[in-house]
Amino acid sequence: MHRLGRRRDGDPVFRLHHAFVDKLRADWHALHPTSAEYLPAGGTVDVIDLNDTMPPWPNTTPQSMLDHTQFYTYA
Repeated sequence: MHRLGRRRDGDPVFRLHHAFVDKLRADWHALHPTSAEYLPAGGTVDVIDLNDTMPPWPNTTPQSMLDHTQFYTYA
């Protein structure tokens, strides 16, 4: 949340920034396909592990979001 209590995810700069971060991660992973996609994989306290659900989305895990191509692709 923004310090004034408003959500910032509707801000175009917020979306551009996060889209670029996603692209950097996709580019890095394309260059390093054998590296771990997400850490920690499991067994950590107070951290969302690979197959833990991500509140507030009860059916979404980090594992289910690793392949971004089901949602979008980069030109």
